[in-house]
Amino acid sequence: MLGLSVNSDSVVRDGVIWQSEWTTAEEGPYTRLAKIVIANAEDHRFACRFVLAVSPNTSQVTGEFHPRTLLFGNWIGHCRSEAHAFAPSLRQRALDRIVGPWWRWLACDDRLRYCRSCLSHGHQSALAQISAIQRCPVHGELLRDTCSGCGAPAPRYAVDGSFDAPLVCSHCGDPIAGGGHSIDFAGDWEAGAAFDQGHAALAQHLSPLLTSNLVWEDVGRWWPSAARGTAKHKCAVFNVLRAVLGLRIPQDLLAPRTVTCVQVKAIERAPIGGVSEKGRLAITKAIRRHLLRALPRRTTNRTALLSSAFQVDGIARQVIAMAPCSPRLHASLIWMLRFGAWPFDEHFRWQRYARIELPNDLLMWPGQMQVTDASWGAFAWSCLLADEAAAIRWHNGLRAHQTKPPTTCQWMQLSNELRAQTSALTVPTPLGVAMLFRMRSTGSGLDVWLARECLDVSSPAEAERGLG
Repeated sequence: MLGLSVNSDSVVRDGVIWQSEWTTAEEGPYTRLAKIVIANAEDHRFACRFVLAVSPNTSQVTGEFHPRTLLFGNWIGHCRSEAHAFAPSLRQRALDRIVGPWWRWLACDDRLRYCRSCLSHGHQSALAQISAIQRCPVHGELLRDTCSGCGAPAPRYAVDGSFDAPLVCSHCGDPIAGGGHSIDFAGDWEAGAAFDQGHAALAQHLSPLLTSNLVWEDVGRWWPSAARGTAKHKCAVFNVLRAVLGLRIPQDLLAPRTVTCVQVKAIERAPIGGVSEKGRLAITKAIRRHLLRALPRRTTNRTALLSSAFQVDGIARQVIAMAPCSPRLHASLIWMLRFGAWPFDEHFRWQRYARIELPNDLLMWPGQMQVTDASWGAFAWSCLLADEAAAIRWHNGLRAHQTKPPTTCQWMQLSNELRAQTSALTVPTPLGVAMLFRMRSTGSGLDVWLARECLDVSSPAEAERGLG
């Protein structure tokens, strides 16, 4: 053992030493399992085989989450019938039991996130793994994901080899929370009950995530593939859900709005048969006129400007910028090609009588229902802003290359990485624009929202180049 004083209230169940006062109602599964391992002087194999009833063999992490992640509890104790009696309590405090299926889009398990004051008493809430939450609701401290002593990365929020010495830094050998504590601080574990109220209040604010019938079908492809699964992506998803569901979470607990900026707009539904192709063509023409005003008026100057900076891949329906230029101009061309409002030929020569051929999937957006022309116009403009965000990423990629201009290999790599964002063929709706809907409580009709990624306002250079 580790010198723990096991009093008369301690329990030995199936050969496992335990005391109920060591955990609290709002405590997450990570520290609950860590305490079982510490109290019994065992390792991660004991945790896997005896408590969780899963194989302790190292599983290769092939996706975003570890195969034995503690964010999701359904796998705990379900593989075999002989799981220990502690398994249900671990399963019930996993994050998916607090925020429902949204856990996948809100939290990361690559590192344990903790409040130093909480963890020094052996307490960590699963809520701390939500990327958008940056301060402890009890102490107001910034959440950490590194060792308090040496700064080494904290272990994964999963059952792996780090449970051979739980809550201890693998780099320096000291407790992750620091503070001079030794491992056998069971006397302090009982003090964690004082932290339940703050975590319970935060869980209550998040409860609409568990109970709502909100549907966001393309949440998995809302952001560029290179950024999906990052903390910034998960903060953006959280901000959308917070706006749609009206989550009343104190702003001082959350990541600054400059980290991820989103805009959410309620959509007005139209009566059946209320979709007007003529009205939507008029909206498309109006936006195109606005964009064309930024180009030189003389046809020869316009053709020279565009042909020197851009190429159009007719097969992929992709506008390719060959050298750094105005992201606003690039976004305008992407949008016009996407919405069938392309006014040029393949050499960027002006076609005076070019007709607008609005693709049917954009004309009938969102497809599942009919919306007013005003709401459709907001969608079309949001697509333009999303295309500009993609254009900014493109030009930042061009500027990042050491060679000026980039080599053919570098240029092709950039084109492939951003094809899904700049090609009208890959996806009709640009990444960064999403629709959410929810069945009304009365059972009659749907509530609909349009969400889009805004420009990163933490970057003055990007904000300055914005379309507004």
